[in-house]
Amino acid sequence: MISQAATRYSEEHVNKIVFFASLMVLFVLIASASFAEEKKALPPAQTINAKDVKAMIDSGNDIVIVDVRPVKKYLKSDIKIKGAIRIYKFDEETKALLKGKLIVTYDDSPGNAAGLRAASLIASKGFPDVKAMEGGLRAWRFYDFPLENR
Repeated sequence: MISQAATRYSEEHVNKIVFFASLMVLFVLIASASFAEEKKALPPAQTINAKDVKAMIDSGNDIVIVDVRPVKKYLKSDIKIKGAIRIYKFDEETKALLKGKLIVTYDDSPGNAAGLRAASLIASKGFPDVKAMEGGLRAWRFYDFPLENR
């Protein structure tokens, strides 16, 4: 009798554990799928090289260069690309500044990951002409293009 009660308790306990574990797995799968859909929703970033950006600036094209380096890296650095801005919030003033212009994003990592992500994000906000600068700040400095103190 005791062993049957212990077995019944043990089976009920195992069933509850299996049930809750199944719920957890289901939750993780749903959350993963939602996260993957969010990431897929961003359009792929277009790129442009530093020489082309400089040539467009020199020829008078209307360009906004956006420094998207992580805050810590930005604050540690004392330079930025000449005329570059930072976007802290995407309000009406920022939208007006960017409207109708070529927007070029950059960071200082070798793969320009933040620049690519920012370009995709800005493009998803309805700005059709957004590009991430290949090589970012490193490429700009390599060609000895103009910098300024931030």
